[in-house]
Amino acid sequence: LPIYLGVLVEVGLVSAQAEKRTRPGRPRIVYEPTIDAQGSAEPGGYRLLAQVLASYLAGSEPDARERAEEAGKLWGRHLVERPAPLTSLSASEGVDRVVRLIDELGFRPQLEVDEDGYTVLMRRCPFDEVAGAYGQVVCQVHLGLVRGALEETGVSVGADWLEPHRESHECVVHLLASGEAHGC
Repeated sequence: LPIYLGVLVEVGLVSAQAEKRTRPGRPRIVYEPTIDAQGSAEPGGYRLLAQVLASYLAGSEPDARERAEEAGKLWGRHLVERPAPLTSLSASEGVDRVVRLIDELGFRPQLEVDEDGYTVLMRRCPFDEVAGAYGQVVCQVHLGLVRGALEETGVSVGADWLEPHRESHECVVHLLASGEAHGC
C-alpha cells in the first residue's frame, strides 16, 4: 500500500476494501473516497487534499510522473464500464466508454476521429488549480486514467500522448488504434 493511500485510509478520507470477484485470482484492493458524518464534504477540502497529495508525490518520488500515471491507470481500470464476461468490444465502443468516463469526471470531452486514431479534446480540467502548480503529476494521472480505462475495456487502442493546456485550459489526448502508446 503506497504510504499516501495508507495515510488517507488511516484518517478516514478513503476506504479500502477487497474487490468482490467471481473469477479466480487475488482480488484488487478498491479505494473510494468517504464522506463526513454529515453526508457531504466541502469542495475546498477536496482541493486541499488534491494539493497535499500532488505536492507529496511530486516532492518525494524520484519519478513522480511514472507513479502518478500508475495511480491513474489503477483508477481508470476501476472506474470504466467493463465489458460483460466473454464479450469483446469494438475499438469505437471501447473509446466511447472511456469518453463517457472522462465526461462523468468533469472534463467535458469532445471526440474527433482522424486517420491515425482518435483525438479527445478535454475542454475543462476539474483539477486546473492543482495542475497549475503540479501539472507533471496531475496530467500524468489523467493520462493514466485514460490508459487504464482503455486497457480494462480490452480494445486494441492505447493513449499515445497527452498534450496539456494546448489552448487555454484545453488538454488533448491522442488515442492510437494500434494500442501502442509512446508517452506524453
